[in-house]
Amino acid sequence: MTATSMLFSCSMHVGVSNPMMASKSSACCLSNRPSSHSKSISSCGQFGVSGKSKLLCRASALQVESAPSFSVGQKFQFDDVIEAQQFDRETLNAIFEVARSMENIRNNSSGSQMLKGYLMATLFYEPSTRTRLSFESAMRRLGGDVLTTENAREFSSAAKGETLEDTIRTVEGYSDIIVLRHFESGAARRAATTASIPVINAGDGPGQHPTQALLDIYTIEREIGKLDGIKVGLVGDLANGRTVRSLAYLLAKYHDVKIYFVSPNVVKMKYFFFIG
Repeated sequence: MTATSMLFSCSMHVGVSNPMMASKSSACCLSNRPSSHSKSISSCGQFGVSGKSKLLCRASALQVESAPSFSVGQKFQFDDVIEAQQFDRETLNAIFEVARSMENIRNNSSGSQMLKGYLMATLFYEPSTRTRLSFESAMRRLGGDVLTTENAREFSSAAKGETLEDTIRTVEGYSDIIVLRHFESGAARRAATTASIPVINAGDGPGQHPTQALLDIYTIEREIGKLDGIKVGLVGDLANGRTVRSLAYLLAKYHDVKIYFVSPNVVKMKYFFFIG
């Protein structure tokens, strides 16, 4: 399992423990009535392994004893989290198992040292409280350290005209993983293409918010007990709501799910492709 997946699994559990972590851009009404950005993981013994692979190799030895169905040696075959379409049902189930195991870490005042020696940069070009603090709390609970930029749009070299790509090249020199929120759709993919370390999309404009969607679908599964055959209402600004788009993609992975998109015409969902 990768450090990336361990980190956002812990972040998910931190979020679930706080009911205020529910999606802000939409209401989720529930009923239980009748391009993947994948990269292979290099061998730890390989000479000249990249920064991303070094992080993955060290973390791949991590095992979660309380999740016996998560087979030994299994890894998530990606190290960037960019969009909801990356995840299939098998991967989602594995993430849920890891997230459930994080409850022990959350309840243990001494935390864990799983990510000791790693440094996470939270690079946020838009305001955030819950997402940023969830990641930072998760990183610290797992023994890592944090570099944070709360308003990178104003208080970084971006204010002087520096491109996102140049900023990423600079930040990756100080950290092992980047959690990025940006005001432009597609910014996370640009960052991941540029970076030699893992990038997690914490929201890119009206594009996607995959980690919020993972939290939402995990919460649904935990509260209802299933994901197949449920009915979900997505209500609000669907045209610009990145969270609802990501959640809809994840829900489409399950059988007989009915999704109701509810919004005024001026902010209705512009498009949606079901990818099972």
